[in-house]
Amino acid sequence: MLSVEPIHGDARYYGGEANFETLENADGHWLGKGAAILGLEGKVNPEVFDEMLRGHRADGTVISRQIAGNETNRPGMDLTFGAPKSLSILALLGGDTRLIDAHNEAVRLAMLEVEKSVNTRLTRDGVTTTVTTGNMVAAVYTHDTNREGEMHLHSHGLLFNVTRAGE
Repeated sequence: MLSVEPIHGDARYYGGEANFETLENADGHWLGKGAAILGLEGKVNPEVFDEMLRGHRADGTVISRQIAGNETNRPGMDLTFGAPKSLSILALLGGDTRLIDAHNEAVRLAMLEVEKSVNTRLTRDGVTTTVTTGNMVAAVYTHDTNREGEMHLHSHGLLFNVTRAGE
């Protein structure tokens, strides 16, 4: 199952520090061509993640939308991929890590499909066009329980509102 809503947590939330719904040693990881362009690869650094939520790069560069000199940042969307209850039970209670691996690979492939559709609006000489960029900045975190503490394998594909248009 897929649910989509605005990103509402910070690195502590998604990384499991603020709650206990994270698989043991399940660190978030960066995904996408846009992430690679920004040098974001491998394990998510919580400080960098939180700066991206604010619309800033790790070096302090502001990448959020500017209107009349004011930042108008919308961090992005949380694409939550939930495994069926039966799969969660077999994977987590039954200890079948192959199912967790299959879930993680399915999420990765789904997010890479999303990347193909990433676009932005460009305004030049007063004319606004929508341009497909094909690069995303995303972070993926996999959790093993829901907010009620019930067993539920799911992954948050956090799609940041950042992309790079061709020159």
